[in-house]
Amino acid sequence: MTEAHGLARLAEVEQLTGLSRSSIYRLEAQNVFQFPKRVKLGLRAVGWPRAAVLDWCRTRPGATPD
Repeated sequence: MTEAHGLARLAEVEQLTGLSRSSIYRLEAQNVFQFPKRVKLGLRAVGWPRAAVLDWCRTRPGATPD
């Protein structure tokens, strides 16, 4: 199981949310459903706060409790 703290890279966010890369970026850009904002890690690297992504997943319809 993934720890709730720290940053999740794109592949992990895709796995946690079940969304594609394009859907993640689209939700974030449109501020739809309050999707967590990414954090810039370097020139070409980003991550998302893992706790925020997990919280977002729990608020989705049909989400199951831990």
